[in-house]
Amino acid sequence: MNREPHFDENEVLRQCMSPLNEEVPDMPENFHAQWTALVKEDAMKQEETRKVAPMRRWTRILSVAAALVFVVGGTLLTKDSLSPARTSSPQSLADSYDYDYDYDTYTSDVGYSEEAGSGARTMLYSTANDAMPETASAKSAVAEDKKIIRNVSLTIKTSAYDDSMASLTALLAQYGGYLESSSEYTNSRDLRTASLTLRIPADSLDAFLSGTGELGRITSRNMSSTDVTASYQDTAARLENQKLLLARLQALTDTAGDLSDLLALETQLADTQYNIEQLESTLADTDQQVNDATVRVTLNEEAQPDLRDETVSLGDRIKGALSTGWNAFVSFLQDCVVFLTAALPFIAIVAVMAIVIIIIRKAKKRK
Repeated sequence: MNREPHFDENEVLRQCMSPLNEEVPDMPENFHAQWTALVKEDAMKQEETRKVAPMRRWTRILSVAAALVFVVGGTLLTKDSLSPARTSSPQSLADSYDYDYDYDTYTSDVGYSEEAGSGARTMLYSTANDAMPETASAKSAVAEDKKIIRNVSLTIKTSAYDDSMASLTALLAQYGGYLESSSEYTNSRDLRTASLTLRIPADSLDAFLSGTGELGRITSRNMSSTDVTASYQDTAARLENQKLLLARLQALTDTAGDLSDLLALETQLADTQYNIEQLESTLADTDQQVNDATVRVTLNEEAQPDLRDETVSLGDRIKGALSTGWNAFVSFLQDCVVFLTAALPFIAIVAVMAIVIIIIRKAKKRK
C-alpha cells in the first residue's frame, strides 16, 4: 500500500526565506538626494498642471464664447446692410415732384436777314427801339398781389383703410378740391399704401388740413410756401412787351412794300406770337398753383389689433409658435452664412497671424 508523501511545512518556509539571508547590496551614496529631487520635481509638475488646467479650460470656454459673440453679434448688426431690400415701395410723390419753376425770359430781339433790303432793316430796328421803352410802364402796371405757392405733405397710418379713404374723398369734395393723381400698392403683408396728389383751393387749405386729423394717425406733416411774386411780375412784364411788339409788327406789315421786308416781318410775327403763347402758359400755370395748393397724402394701412380668438385651440397656438420659431431660426442661420462669407477675408488674415505667432513661440521654447 502506497503512502502519500509528507510535506514538512517548516522546511518549506525555511527554503522560501533562505534568500533573505543573502547580503543586500549597499545603496548609492546620492540615492536619497536624487530620489528626493525627483519626488519634488514630480510634485512641482503636478502642481503646475493643476494650476494650468483650469486656465486652459477657461481659455477654451472664453474662446468659444468670443466666437459665438462674434458670429451672433456680427450677424445681428450687419444683416440689414448685407441683405438686399426684399420689397421696394414706390417713391413718394412728395420726393419726386419738382416745383423748381424756371420762368424763362422769352426775348424777341428783332433781327434781320442779310438778304433783306436796307428799308426792312431800318423798319425792324425802329420797331424794336419804339417797343422797348414800354417795358418799364408795363411792369409797373402789374398788380402787386402776392403770389404764394403752398405745398403740404402728409403721412397717415390707419387700421381702417377703406373708411379713411372714403372720409378723405368726402373731405376733398367738401372743400372743393380734386384728385390730380393717385397710386396704390400692397406689400408682402397684404397691407395697402396709397399715394395721392390733391389740389385744394388755397383759401380752404387750413380747414382741409384740420379735417385730415380724423383720417388716422398722422406720422409726418411738412408744409412749405414759395413766393413767386417777383418771377410772376417779370414774366407778366415780358408778356406785355411782346404784345406791344406784336402790335407794332402787325402795323408795319400793312405798310411794307418790299417782298423781302414783308418776309422778315412775317418771321418776326411768328416768333413773337410763339413767345406770347409760352409766357401766357407760364402765367396760367403759376396762377393755378397759387390758387390751388398741392397736398400730397400717403395713406398707410397698419395691421388690425391682435384680438385673440377664444376658439383657437392650444395645439394650433403651439403649432403657430413652432412655425414662427423655426422660420426665425432658419432666417438667422442664413444671415450667419452671409455674415461669415463677408467676414471670411478678415478671418483668414487673423488665422494666418495666429499661426505665425504659434510657430514663433514654439521656436523660442526649443531654444
